[in-house]
Parts: sequence; C-alpha cells; structure tokens
Amino acid sequence: MRILVIGAGGRVGGAIMEHFAALGHEMVGWKRADANLEDRDLLRSRLEQHPYDLLINPAAMTSVDECERAGKQAFAVNATAPEVMAEVSREKGARFFHISTDYVFDGVAEGLRLESDPTNPLGVYGQSKAEGEERVLAVSPEFLVIRTSWVFGPHRPSFLDSILQRALDHEVVDAIEDKYSSPCYSLDFAELIEPLVAADIAHGLLHLCNTGSCSWREYGQWAIDVAAELGMPLRAREVMGIPMAQMEMFEAPRPVHTSLSTQRYTDLTGVVPRSWQDAVRAYLELRS
Repeated sequence: MRILVIGAGGRVGGAIMEHFAALGHEMVGWKRADANLEDRDLLRSRLEQHPYDLLINPAAMTSVDECERAGKQAFAVNATAPEVMAEVSREKGARFFHISTDYVFDGVAEGLRLESDPTNPLGVYGQSKAEGEERVLAVSPEFLVIRTSWVFGPHRPSFLDSILQRALDHEVVDAIEDKYSSPCYSLDFAELIEPLVAADIAHGLLHLCNTGSCSWREYGQWAIDVAAELGMPLRAREVMGIPMAQMEMFEAPRPVHTSLSTQRYTDLTGVVPRSWQDAVRAYLELRS
C-alpha cells in the first residue's frame, strides 16, 4: 500500500513511518516544512500531484498557548489543512486517517470520554481541532478521525523525558496534580492502527491510546519509580503535586478530565491496548 504521512517528523508520524515501512508498505513522509499547511492552495497542489492509497495526518499546531496567540494560524493548520487533505483524498478515491486530540472536550465531567460524548473545547487549540474533525467528516463520513492524548515516544522528547531529566538534575521535581488524561505510547499507537490500515473497518470518530487514566503527577511519579528500578542515577525520587491554578504562565484554558475510553477500538478489532503503566515501562526500558 502507498501511504503518505504528513507530520512524519513528530512522535506519532515517526512511529507510523517506521512501523509500516517494516511491514513492507511504500511509505512517503512529509514533515511540516515539506508541506506548508497554512497555504491551502499549495497544499492541494502538492497532494494532487502525489499518488497515495492512504493519507495519515498527525501534523498539527499543538502548542496550546501559541494557538491562543495565533488563532488564524491555528485554524489554518488544524482545521483548513485537514479539510483540504480530505477533499483531495476523496477525489483520489483514497482513504484518510486524521489524528485529533482529547482537547476537543471541556473536561468538566469525570470518567472516560466516549466518541459519542459532546465536544465543547475551551481554547483555540481545542476549537481548531474540533472544527478540523467536523470538516473532515463533512467531506466524507467514511474517513477516520482518531483522537489521542499525552503522546510519548522515541521520535521527539515529551513530558516523560523532561521530568526524568529534571529528576536527574534536581532534588525536587513537580507536576500538575489535578489534570487527568490517558498517556499514549507512539510505538503502541502505530501498532494498534495496523488492523485499521489492513481492513477498512473504522469510520467516523475513534479514541486510541493506552488504557487507564492518571494525573500529570501520577504519570511522572510512575516514570520516576520505573527509572529508579532500572538503575537511573536520580536525584529526585518523588514528584510533588501542584494545582493547575498556580500555573500562571498558562495563557490558554486547559480541560481537567479528558481521559479516553478505547472500548470502541476493542469492539472493532478485538484488541485491548496495554495499560499506560506498562507502556511507560516499555519506553523506559527502550531508553535505558
């Protein structure tokens, strides 16, 4: 299969490129610099000239605060560009997977978010991503929008890498204690979409991440506990909790409860993603 990945330089895109190349697919990866997602006409022209059977788009403007400051750019990249990708894919008779985010929810209700739950994004990032979802599925309800959250992996540093480095360098580390979601290991994500690529069994909205839910503090504490077991020379062994209200540098609002249910994915594939704890351990073992 000829697969084009836009955003191939990111955590998800890099993992997809490697995983499906190893399976023998014909892979082409565009990084953000290879496709100006803010120029819809240029993007359309490039896509029209490139043959593919499946387009996967994990590319996005993801800095929540930057989106708040540059709303026009955020909507161009996160909403208009996916719409163009969907239009060209429909014209080619190709499939399209668009990667979205847990930030489309307002995070008020506790528990795991379902695909059927109403969206109500709080800031520009979530609003632009929610509009991107709507535009893609308006072009064709046969396309697939995959929401994920808190991605970590080897292709680009993430929160896990940051907190481990801080624990190596400092005796005190902290993380937000009252914001909750579901971590997603990029290598698992790439493997988990394999049955969706092999057979056209999923359309519309789908949540995909590792199973379970945690706060940033719990996420960081587990990583430090595992790193200590693996013999990393940590100076800090405990993650102190701080409330999100104290994060004065935040410009954009953040939803509190956005943990994702993967039950629909399991119903479609028969596969249960491993827990976020097991995924974190696997990543740290890979790093060590």
